[in-house]
Amino acid sequence: MPLVLAALVTLLLGTAGPASAAELSILYSGNLNGELEPCGCSEESNLGGILRRATVIDRLRAERPDLVAISNGGLLDWTMTTDTIKNRFILKGFAELGYDAVGVQWRDLAAGNGHLVEAGLPWVASNWRHGDHATERLIQRGNTLITYFHWLDPTGSPEKTMKGDHLPILVTTDRLAEDLAAARAAGALTVLGTALTPDEAAQRLPLEFVDILLSPNGDEKFAEPEKIGTTLVLRPGTRGQRVAVLTVTTGAGPGGVGSTVDGWRHEVIKMPAEIAKADRLSGWYDAYNAALKADYQKRVAAREAIDNGGSPFRGAAACQDCHEAEHSAWNGSLHAGAHGKLVTAGKAFDPGCLSCHTVGFMERRAVSWTRRSPAISSACNANRATAPAAIMSIRKARPRHRQRGSPKAPCAPNATTMTTAPPLPMRPIGRWSRTVSTKISGTCSARAVKVQAVLMFLSGGNIRVAVVPFPTVLSRLNRPPCISIKYLTRDRPRPMPSP
Repeated sequence: MPLVLAALVTLLLGTAGPASAAELSILYSGNLNGELEPCGCSEESNLGGILRRATVIDRLRAERPDLVAISNGGLLDWTMTTDTIKNRFILKGFAELGYDAVGVQWRDLAAGNGHLVEAGLPWVASNWRHGDHATERLIQRGNTLITYFHWLDPTGSPEKTMKGDHLPILVTTDRLAEDLAAARAAGALTVLGTALTPDEAAQRLPLEFVDILLSPNGDEKFAEPEKIGTTLVLRPGTRGQRVAVLTVTTGAGPGGVGSTVDGWRHEVIKMPAEIAKADRLSGWYDAYNAALKADYQKRVAAREAIDNGGSPFRGAAACQDCHEAEHSAWNGSLHAGAHGKLVTAGKAFDPGCLSCHTVGFMERRAVSWTRRSPAISSACNANRATAPAAIMSIRKARPRHRQRGSPKAPCAPNATTMTTAPPLPMRPIGRWSRTVSTKISGTCSARAVKVQAVLMFLSGGNIRVAVVPFPTVLSRLNRPPCISIKYLTRDRPRPMPSP
């Protein structure tokens, strides 16, 4: 490999000799984490997306024709079953952006390697054992040559616990060090991407041959570049909300060997809603939405073929009589129109949106109900609004309650009275309130923390119900306050022992 690289550099640079001082602009980005487009539900989250990124890159290339574009990888996410569709279109959209090199991360390989190979992106995995990914990418701009490498950390491999030699990568850094040294000797600026932190990279990787290191920052924002030894460390943000341009001044390396970064300027570019969506990708985006809609309709049809009967969700009307104040508060909140906003945005079929903007998405009989009801979010079930939502969103109407002869039985069990929140700690009884599914969110909005929990507790020998602000409960349970409760279940109360 060193001889081949040296020969190729000679062909590219001719007799130019050691690199002279030059200025080069490098656009770089971090993990996309499966966010093809921003959520858009708040100003803070309405950043990024492939359509806006295409607009930014097109503008930068018009201003700087020699722009180099590098991604540290981590494009995909496999949380939901429908992510297969989204990931396929992420790869197609990314191919339209014209990146010069894209690193491979383990999250990109979570569903195998075949879809990466088929995408045809300029993938780089420098310790890859097979020939379907390049071990480095040579990028030439004028007389300046950049060589991009990417290291897959062996400790993150899903195959590491398997018996036998199943790892698709090399564990040692010997080949990486050899290739980096050869690129440096040939006069190239060496760039290394990895999912390791800078401290981990300093301990495990041969940074003495690396001019620029790409390492994730761990949140959405980009960190300022910093020099560690002779290596300039770039820490791109996640979720694709921003990109950055590093303009470096390069010069000859020590002893006239290789290139080095003599100076730099750094610009982080946010991508809010004010940035227009690229018209050239409108066909790609329309095809993505059409694929989501077709998949959604197939799922609805399959669910309706299985399920019979009405929805198990009671809706707002059944709750208003007993909880008028809470219903009024909910009805005046943004949650009451959660599904309507999806309809307006043309995303009422996107599972990534429906999972938060509706209740019981893909639950038994819930999808067929949501399809028939245009006022899907006009039920108090429409997630996380007020205290009775904890009761109203119970997946209930269970036969044992209906057999008692009162349609309000699930909300008013015998020997139960409503009280104000008692002093904590409380003593929960049975399984009256327990989390079945939770979703951790990155930030807390003012509305998200208004969730309340309905708990059964023992007070003076009697079973009582308390409506408690949920962050208070979570603080007692040592859980983070940003938890969206999807469902609460309530079982029949257990007999209380005699005092």
